[in-house]
Amino acid sequence: MSIGIVAEDGSTFYAECTTFDERNADEWVWENVLGKLSFWGKLPQKSRHAHSFQASCKGETIHYEVFGSPKYIKEMLMQFFAEDNSSPQFYAYYADYDWVVFCRIFGRMTDLPKGFPMFCIDLKQMMWERCLDEDWKRENHPDPSNEHNALADAEWNKGLYEKIAKYDPIPVR
Repeated sequence: MSIGIVAEDGSTFYAECTTFDERNADEWVWENVLGKLSFWGKLPQKSRHAHSFQASCKGETIHYEVFGSPKYIKEMLMQFFAEDNSSPQFYAYYADYDWVVFCRIFGRMTDLPKGFPMFCIDLKQMMWERCLDEDWKRENHPDPSNEHNALADAEWNKGLYEKIAKYDPIPVR
């Protein structure tokens, strides 16, 4: 339904897919996600299959907002990643399912763009490697107030990564 990415330099990418069918959403998605989307339910029905793109610059950071089909989102993702010629690394909290869904935008895992890793680094696993528990997370980086909005979650993930990275992994558990 939506994707949020925050780059190391603070650039952001937020996209919502126009092709998802909310009739297939379960109760949890209705209660926790749909109301936090930026465009869903706020545009006329006839606009829901349109493509829109807005970019803004603040200094050297770029901010993308995209609304469209998976194919259009893929095109805009490629444009966003073209801004930085390095090979990206991806981090997420409980990353497994989100990573599979993200990769499906490009087709199969082997269809990922050149330079993209075939894995996402899981922040929850990084916490586990450093013996950082939920109490540590609550005290050092509480859940975001707008949890389950893809961009808010991505910004929160970036902050969590920065806090976790200060700790060396424990070699043996």
